[in-house]
Amino acid sequence: MNALNPVKTLYCLALFLLALGGAAVRAEVSGEQRAQAAGRAILGAPAPRAVIKTIDGDSIDLGGLYGKKAVYLKFWATWCVPCRQQMPHFEHAYEAAGPEMAVIAIDVGFNDSIEAIRAYRKQLGLTMPIVFDDGSLGAAFRLRCTELSTR
Repeated sequence: MNALNPVKTLYCLALFLLALGGAAVRAEVSGEQRAQAAGRAILGAPAPRAVIKTIDGDSIDLGGLYGKKAVYLKFWATWCVPCRQQMPHFEHAYEAAGPEMAVIAIDVGFNDSIEAIRAYRKQLGLTMPIVFDDGSLGAAFRLRCTELSTR
């Protein structure tokens, strides 16, 4: 007959409970907390210098704007419900900014297409510059994108 070793049993039980507790702590971390943690590495650092191209073929030199005017970049997607809700405000910010601020919409390029962006722009009457990111700008800003906020 195999007798259970009480010390080994308690040790295994302690490890099991520790693992469960760790999983519970990880589950309690919100998306906002993860975003804040990811942003700490770039907070206060100079923004990446890049030349970006709009869906209309115009080039924008972000590095040339830094230090001359405020730059407001909105990373978004046509399938993102909160983004869609925010676009009228963002368009208003573009219209109100004038020459004091560059306002640029950056589609994250994740599960989206230039055709969908153009259709959405026409539907809303957007006039701000819109860029379709190939992933390089998002990577420079250390963005993570997942399709959680779908239609």
